Amino acid sequence: MNIKQASIFCMLVALVLVNGHSLRAQHPQSSAADLSTVTLLTQIKHPDALAATVNFAIGVRGDSTNPPTANYYDLRYGGRSENGDMDWFDVPMGESSRSQIRDLGVLGWSDIYFTPILLASNMPHDHGLREDYRAGKVIQRSPEAVLVKATSGHMYLLHSKHDKVDLYVLFRVEEMKPSDECRISWKVVPSPEVN
Repeated sequence: MNIKQASIFCMLVALVLVNGHSLRAQHPQSSAADLSTVTLLTQIKHPDALAATVNFAIGVRGDSTNPPTANYYDLRYGGRSENGDMDWFDVPMGESSRSQIRDLGVLGWSDIYFTPILLASNMPHDHGLREDYRAGKVIQRSPEAVLVKATSGHMYLLHSKHDKVDLYVLFRVEEMKPSDECRISWKVVPSPEVN
C-alpha cells in the first residue's frame, strides 16, 4: 500500500468513526417513557427499613407485598450516617452479594449513550463493611464500590449480583429532601459485559 492509498484509507476510517459517533449521539439510551421511578425513605429517620430499599429485579420498593420482595433488595438509601449526613446509597452486605455501585456524576438520561462496565466483586461481601480511620476520617473502605453519596442530579450505575440475580441498573436522583427521602428514576439495562 503506497502513501496515497494509506491516506485515503485513514480518511475513510475517520469518516466512518465520525459518522458512527454522530449517529450514536442522536439516539440516547433511554427516554422518559421507558423509565420507572421510586421514592425511598431514609432508613435511619423512618422506622420502616423496607421503605429505604428497592428490588430492581422485580421492580418494586422493599415494602411491596404484591409482588413480595422476600427481603431481597438491590439498593438501600439512608442506612448509614456520616457526620449526621444520611444521604448515602449502599448495596447489600452478606447473602453472597457481590454488588458494586458507581457515581457517574451530573448527567441526564439524554446524556447516556452506552452502559459502562462495572464488574461485580470477585469476593462476596459476607464480612460486612470495614473502614480504616486516620485522624477521625475514613481513609479506606473494604470492600470498595459498595457505598456512594446520594446527590441530586447525579446518575449512578449499579451491578447487582447475588445468588438470585445478576443485572445492571442505571438510576438518577431526581429529587431529594436531604436526610429524609429521595426520588430516583431507573432502568434495568443490558449487561455491557456480553458485548
